[in-house]
Order: sequence, then C-alpha cells, then structure tokens
Amino acid sequence: MRRTALGIVVLLATSADAGLEHTILNGVSVGHVRSTVGPDPLPGVTKETLVALAEARLKDAGVRRSTTADPDLVIAVAVTTGQSGSCFVNVDARLVEDARLERNGLRVEAASWSGGSGVVVEAGSGLDAVAGERCAKLTMDAADRLVREFVEHYRAMNPGVQTK
Repeated sequence: MRRTALGIVVLLATSADAGLEHTILNGVSVGHVRSTVGPDPLPGVTKETLVALAEARLKDAGVRRSTTADPDLVIAVAVTTGQSGSCFVNVDARLVEDARLERNGLRVEAASWSGGSGVVVEAGSGLDAVAGERCAKLTMDAADRLVREFVEHYRAMNPGVQTK
C-alpha cells in the first residue's frame, strides 16, 4: 500500500481598506510577538518556535521594537487533524493595537494589519511521520511568509529603516 502526502498552502493578506495598512504602519514599533497553537498538536510547531521565527524576521528587517510599545504581532495557528490523517491548518497573523472608539471613548483591541494562510496535507491511514513533518514544514513556511508580508508593508511606510 502506497501512502502519499499532498500539501497546499494559500496566502491571503488583508486589511480593512486597500492601502490603509500602509498609513497605519507609519511609525509603528512592535512591542511583543505572541502566538497560539491548537487545538491539536503539531510536532515542531509551538508557541516558542513561532515567536522565535517572527522575532528573527523582525530583527533582520530592522523593524522597530519597544518593550513599552502597545502593538503586538500575533500569530495564531489553528491545527485540526482528521481521522484519515489529514492535517488542516489556518495561520493568522495580526498587528494588534489598542484603539479608542470615538462614539464612547471605549478602549478596544484592533488589528491594523492582518494576513492569513491555509495549509492542507492529505495523508493515507493516520497522520504518519512524513505527513506530520510535511504539515509542520508548510505551517512554518506559511507563518514565515506572513511575517515577511508584514515586514514588506512596514518597510513601505517606514523607508528610513535600514536592514542588516
């Protein structure tokens, strides 16, 4: 019996209004990188690996960081493994900031930039090691592309930022 693994990755970068993220990202400093993974585990994809990946990309790109800054870059990975061994993953990245509603002054969290990606790996009977590794690799690749997309938008509005 031959087992095959198929991987598909779809990348979607979105914003509230076309081009609005460029205006919003002008002068932004990223405070923290946060991540979530679940509900199913995916070996090699953890909160720590996602944070390390994003922090390395931000540092390499010269994105301003400040421990006192408000905006957090949040990477959320939702993993579901099917009974057949298929792996379905949704990767979501957002720059989350405090905002104030004009109508009542209420403080809320709002995403000033967001992007998403989906990963599907179909496997034979059970999520074997090969399919699991493929799913983990595609998931980390998708998270990496989303952080790079954020960096691209950031640099477009902060052209004076120097890279290493």
